[in-house]
Amino acid sequence: MSLTNHGSSDRTSKPSFLPLDPSKPPPNSFDECLNILQEIKHFKVAISGPLLDNLCCWLNFCLEYYKDFSENDDPILETLTEAMRALRQCAVYDTTATYLVRKDSNFSVFLNSVVSKIVVLHLQSELFVKILLQVVLNLLSGEIEESKKLRREVLRSQLNISEFIGLNVFPYEISALLYNAYYDQQITEENLLKWVFKAFAEDMNHTNEYLDMLMGKIISESQIWEQFPQLPSSHRLQILIFLQEALTSPDKNTLIIKVNPPQYCLQCLARTFSNSGSIIFQTTPNNTDSIKEVLVLLQVLAHLSSEELHLKHLSNDKDLLINCGVLLINAHQLGKCEGSVFTPMQKLEELQNPSEDLRGSLVFGFKADLIRLIANLCWRNRVMQELAREAELIPVLLDCCNMDAKNPFIIQWAILAIRNICENNRENQLIIGGLTQKKFISSEILENFGVKLHNDGKHSTGIILDTNKR
Repeated sequence: MSLTNHGSSDRTSKPSFLPLDPSKPPPNSFDECLNILQEIKHFKVAISGPLLDNLCCWLNFCLEYYKDFSENDDPILETLTEAMRALRQCAVYDTTATYLVRKDSNFSVFLNSVVSKIVVLHLQSELFVKILLQVVLNLLSGEIEESKKLRREVLRSQLNISEFIGLNVFPYEISALLYNAYYDQQITEENLLKWVFKAFAEDMNHTNEYLDMLMGKIISESQIWEQFPQLPSSHRLQILIFLQEALTSPDKNTLIIKVNPPQYCLQCLARTFSNSGSIIFQTTPNNTDSIKEVLVLLQVLAHLSSEELHLKHLSNDKDLLINCGVLLINAHQLGKCEGSVFTPMQKLEELQNPSEDLRGSLVFGFKADLIRLIANLCWRNRVMQELAREAELIPVLLDCCNMDAKNPFIIQWAILAIRNICENNRENQLIIGGLTQKKFISSEILENFGVKLHNDGKHSTGIILDTNKR
């Protein structure tokens, strides 16, 4: 089929079926166009260049005509939508897709104006917008990599992606558009990054895999880590939440950041934590987001340090260990004060099944994560072992060997930290060997089980069973 039966194939002129006077369209012009478009839509082969030119010419005409057509715009909108469906089918093929995006083509003219006109003319048909996005996605896809690369370059220069984003519709399609358009290039525009972070925060159920891929792409590039300290706190938090999920969720274990976080990412994370960790002690209603950022950042560092590939980039950071030690000592001392957020929770019911309120605590898991990170930094690292001894961390770690519902597995992490600090280190072993018992503290947890500890006043501790407890 060719439109030469219906109009001229000259790219600079309108097809003959278009009305000569836009204010007085012939009664059957839209019906005739719809019939042609519906036939094109079902083509299963690449379509000729002249046909594509006439199709894009009709799109441009309808778009211009729409703004002066206010009484009955349904035929024009229906025609535009059918034309977009036809283009969507055309864009599936590499040859026609490449032909469409060539410089100064009728389609390029249409593409440069359509989104802004959607906004200005209030052409708010969601179906039309969705099909338009699908057309562009098809243009960015294909089997031939060189053709896709060429089309990406052309479309990045032709598309005003910011206006697409401004429509605030179809986040899935917009995410796919961004990912495919910037597949081989860094996303540096502030408004695009802002949209990605906002969309990721709103995607509560994580149903948009393109957002995950976009976040993985963004945080695997150096540019975002150069900007990281200057980013708004909400943006930093979304990056950290994504990192945390990517590192701990089996569903996201294929993301590049899971395999190989860049070294500059690790260095930036460690430096940021060292500079901001103390905010955990400044709990106010106005800085809860900042505290949450520190907690998630600590969790990310603790997890990364558990993998040898990443630990080698962190284990030489003396400032990181020193700051972790200072935070742990301060939190532990505050925990000795009744009523502090760091005071251990040793109620049996909370240990077995921590309540939502406890899990929602701003400091939930903070001490345990600190100890985990310290343990990993000291693993087979003589310099860090010596530093831990000089910072007087060994007595504090021993004192942390108590159950605490606010810090799951704190005993296990404390034991691992002591083991790593003392491994092949005689001086550190002697520190533990020289410790003496100062006082005896009964355990509320054991008493709930009907078990009491008895101390003979010297160095022996015995067990007394309370037969009244069951």
